[in-house]
Amino acid sequence: MPSNPLILTLYDYKPSHGILSHMTITLLLLSAGLATDAFAVSVGYGISLIRPNLRTALAIALTFALFQALMPVLGWSLGWALSGFIMRFHRWIAFLLLAWVGGKMVLDGLRANKTQSSSQLSTKWQQLLALALATSIDAFAVGITLALTQADIVVSALTIGAVTFLLCAIGFQLGRLASHLSGQFLKDKATIIGGFVLIGLGVKILLVN
Repeated sequence: MPSNPLILTLYDYKPSHGILSHMTITLLLLSAGLATDAFAVSVGYGISLIRPNLRTALAIALTFALFQALMPVLGWSLGWALSGFIMRFHRWIAFLLLAWVGGKMVLDGLRANKTQSSSQLSTKWQQLLALALATSIDAFAVGITLALTQADIVVSALTIGAVTFLLCAIGFQLGRLASHLSGQFLKDKATIIGGFVLIGLGVKILLVN
């Protein structure tokens, strides 16, 4: 039986034909909850990038959205039987990925400050994919539970992906705004701050559940 209150609501759902049905609202709330970590990382990207632009914002938002949409499908496909090993260690996987990227950012930021050079959250595909994977592992767990609810996995995945895309795009723009308002000080410290944020997200995933 599902333990997440939002998933329980989906499990007990009775069909409704309203535009904003109970299930629709629940799915939107679930999607927003799953996207919070990706949103936080997107804010960090908006703050730290030297020349943030619309193309970069869309690429970052799309990457996170694709992972958030695909991971529930993967979890749904595997079901409970084949996912025991992954679910046993999924928090540690997310923590290690975020701690690795975050720790590297802190070290790079400290070195950059000493040498007066610039350092930023990288948009290289290796780091971006690692962050997208780390922030979407919870979506994999949700997909496993959705297999028991008989929810429409296509609609669920598309909704999760769309909400993630929107929130990440907003987060990136908020990061740009914060960077602009704070001036050079925040830009100089952005990589270090962003690194600690990622490490904090990893600790939260590891401890809170």
